[in-house]
Amino acid sequence: MREFITTESFDGPFWSSYTILWQNSGNRSPFQSPALLQYFTREYKGRIVSLQLKKHDQLLAAALLKEADGVYGFLSDLKTDVNFFVFHENCTKDDYTFFFSSFLKLAHQKNWSVLLNNIPSWATYIPDLEKCLTTTRLFWRNINYSVSPAIVGSSPEEFYAFATRTTKHRYAFNRLKKQLQAEFEILTDPSGIDEWFDEFYKAHILRWSNTATPSSFLKETRQVFFRNCLEAWSKDNILVLFSVKVNGQRVGFVVGLKSSNVIIYHSTTYNTLFSKYSPTKALVYFMAGWMKENNLSVLDFGDGDESYKYQFANENQVMNRIMIAPKTNISFIIKALIIKTVRSNRQAYEFYRNKIKKIIKFTTFDLILAIQINETLTDLLTGGSSVNLTA
Repeated sequence: MREFITTESFDGPFWSSYTILWQNSGNRSPFQSPALLQYFTREYKGRIVSLQLKKHDQLLAAALLKEADGVYGFLSDLKTDVNFFVFHENCTKDDYTFFFSSFLKLAHQKNWSVLLNNIPSWATYIPDLEKCLTTTRLFWRNINYSVSPAIVGSSPEEFYAFATRTTKHRYAFNRLKKQLQAEFEILTDPSGIDEWFDEFYKAHILRWSNTATPSSFLKETRQVFFRNCLEAWSKDNILVLFSVKVNGQRVGFVVGLKSSNVIIYHSTTYNTLFSKYSPTKALVYFMAGWMKENNLSVLDFGDGDESYKYQFANENQVMNRIMIAPKTNISFIIKALIIKTVRSNRQAYEFYRNKIKKIIKFTTFDLILAIQINETLTDLLTGGSSVNLTA
């Protein structure tokens, strides 16, 4: 018998059940790993709700949502590249439908507004989620919002061929080894995290000093937060730290996270004194060899379309933003409609990102509202054909 339950209690039995679920999930996403979410439940000061699907007392699905300013979203938004719903690998389409239908029914009953960021369009359950959304009485929009470039191979050998196909990356790797006698390092031992992170965040601060986007590690609270994330990932045995050392000093860094047959290239930086040697490009070349040896076939460069990722990637994975609300939440609906309009119009989005965003410090919502608020409000209030409050 299937059962959908919610709770705001996160005791030992919950985490034991969740750990078993995550270990047997299809993706084993590092951003929903047990130790990380357990840390987030201690760190976040607002309301947290877990959605659970149980069958014969076995936990088959779960999602942890946080509430902020009246809107519910993934708890993992505190530190993520992609947000999965956690399903047991043996879940069926009927299980997916039951879970999502129950979730949407709850949102309707509780009058929740929901903003689901970084939804992977490639997740197996997405068609079932969309089917449930089409039957709900809530307003909703599914928006192609971001991308996650990746090197994808059907086998570790094919992946390696893609990852090492560019001669300039091989050149960067060989140049560091021959000219500077560089050493390439892989660290999985938790005892070495503190030293590695100390060098990493200091290099990150220098890398982004005197730029329009200074390092967040200038704030000690962000240093502590990220260090604790590394510790949580290490506890769940999914953290792999890559670096290149010259004369004993680390000059290039990559935080790698294991997820089934994938390594997520989560965070990177380098010592600017060695920028001409392209240490992070050399690290990707080095990582490809290690991944082949460890039977991994995907290197996911994470959220964002930074140009350097496309020097390697052979696929551009799309991530969605799903916005759900009661039809009485007009301001949320307007925001969703305008975001979808701008994201669907490449020229409007590029103008926002490259021109407006650089000179006006508004939130994303405020900027988008400034772009097209008049047209959308007119359509909404007059019943114009371009605005439809049903999904």
